[in-house]
Amino acid sequence: MGPLPASVLNGLFRLFISGLRALGPDSLFLPNKALYDRLERNGPACIGQPCPDLRGAARDSVHSALAEVITQCRQVRCTDVQLAVEHGVETRDEHVALLLSPVCSGDGGAGGVLCMLIETTDITLARQHATRELNAIELARRIDEERLQTIIDRLPAGVGLTDAAGPWTLANASMRQYTDSGSFNAPGA
Repeated sequence: MGPLPASVLNGLFRLFISGLRALGPDSLFLPNKALYDRLERNGPACIGQPCPDLRGAARDSVHSALAEVITQCRQVRCTDVQLAVEHGVETRDEHVALLLSPVCSGDGGAGGVLCMLIETTDITLARQHATRELNAIELARRIDEERLQTIIDRLPAGVGLTDAAGPWTLANASMRQYTDSGSFNAPGA
């Protein structure tokens, strides 16, 4: 699956906001029209207010509202986006990070949610590149070791080879009978 285009990200964000609206004005979740407008105006890059630590009933109410929105969104189209119910948790899938955190209203109650949707393709590609490099290095090492072992196995009995770069010594077939594997730890050999 390739990177999600900006139009899809914006669509997912709008779907998320519409899910919030569907909860109704009496919900503890985003009752503030100014916060709605701010979220819609700034789109996926919106970072809301600082997120206070909600406790008790306020936290539980916001989290249950979050769970309801997440369920609604997944039923429609959010299979590519991981949604976090936990306070302040950022989750990542292959391409998108979505951060959800409740915010307090002026009187200290549950007043909204901090929402940030981030396209993580650059991060993902960098991680994949690093993984490919490590895999290539490991594969090259294994190939070199196999080639070296093939050469050593053709040598006369009792002949081994010490790697100058480290303490590992490769042994040919006749020497392996004294070891658990094809190589053994022989510092200073």
